Amino acid sequence: IEFRKKGSNKFVPLVYNDDTTIFNITFNQPASGSLIHTNKLDGDVVSFALNIPRALYYAMFKPFLFSSRNPLLLVSGIENFFVLLLIIVAIFFRKKKFNSNLVVFVFASALLILVFVGITTPVMGALVRYKIPALLFLTIGVLSLMDFQKLTVLLKTKIKK
Repeated sequence: IEFRKKGSNKFVPLVYNDDTTIFNITFNQPASGSLIHTNKLDGDVVSFALNIPRALYYAMFKPFLFSSRNPLLLVSGIENFFVLLLIIVAIFFRKKKFNSNLVVFVFASALLILVFVGITTPVMGALVRYKIPALLFLTIGVLSLMDFQKLTVLLKTKIKK
């Protein structure tokens, strides 16, 4: 149980036992270097729905390629850049006919995972790990939409020039 001391923004954790004695729990936890400031949910559907766009933004695009402060987040930024590039290429080189059931399933799965991960995870390192299943679904969906024949024809004409 936590409470806020009067006149302070800090929460103080408390432990209650059977004889009504209150014990303060003292600990020294360093702050996360990659904390994302998320909005608190109010416990209703409207609050959840209002947080979905920000959750998708954080889960899909963070960390950015050029805003990474350490090497591990830089690798994740490069990964996010290539996923975004793959999505853009799939938009321009998409198939006329595709398996719509598969596409709906994988994009819905990726969307749900990204929303829940984006809403519940305030630390960048954990966010990068938790969104891996969504990236798998997203990649399957994007690759099933791409027309590789159009793409290879374009690449061959560009290489010959």
